[in-house]
Amino acid sequence: MPTEISSQLCQLARAPVPAPRPRNLVFLLSGDAALTRRAKKASTLSAVVVRWSKSRKRYERQGLLVEEPALEQAEEQCLADSDARMRRRERDAERRGDEDLELQARFVADIARLFPGCPAERAEAIARHTALRGSGRVGRSAAGRSRDEKAVTLAVMATPGPAEVCAGWNVSPRC
Repeated sequence: MPTEISSQLCQLARAPVPAPRPRNLVFLLSGDAALTRRAKKASTLSAVVVRWSKSRKRYERQGLLVEEPALEQAEEQCLADSDARMRRRERDAERRGDEDLELQARFVADIARLFPGCPAERAEAIARHTALRGSGRVGRSAAGRSRDEKAVTLAVMATPGPAEVCAGWNVSPRC
């Protein structure tokens, strides 16, 4: 008798455990950060949906599974404050544009200081090219924003045709 009970227990232990059924989960495509954040916060159950990318050899986030009432609540909240978020986005874009112009002006001054033979229009072109937001160039790095001498020199060297351009300038050996 004890062997029968133990064999039944062993069979139960090996039996696959059924996965819990999703409770009215709906798919929320990634892309709207505010909606995703609010829906996940309001949902008691959520899951991240990922897909394997063969070309990048990594998982990429596709979206989120959240409860339907949580998604509806999040959509209502987003609609309620969409005007305020749009105004904030516009203010931030204007502020970033002003910061970009200031960064370009500082780069022009630094290029003129480090490369005195550089024509003003060429220095402005280099500064525009280097300080472009979202470019990943050296001007957007912390060193570039802090006006590090090496970063400015690298920015000048990285522009198209630096050897020909630097030849006519009264430059230090850095060029």
